[in-house]
Amino acid sequence: MAFLPFNVFGFITVIALMVVFLIFAMKYATAMVQARVQAAADSSYRDLAAQALSVQEANAALLSEMAARLASLEKLLKDVG
Repeated sequence: MAFLPFNVFGFITVIALMVVFLIFAMKYATAMVQARVQAAADSSYRDLAAQALSVQEANAALLSEMAARLASLEKLLKDVG
């Protein structure tokens, strides 16, 4: 009977250490998953920014073309009027 309290104490100690280990392991695993998700989100934002830049460049080209057409139209109207 003298070994019973020691065994119970050892069992409780092992369980407590396992719980602490599991908590840290779960915290590490969730941090790792969050980092992967954040990296994927950053990549998609970079792709979206690149796409927006190309659209803006295309719009700038169209706008400059429209400005040139408007200038020629104004010149034609001044010549006629």
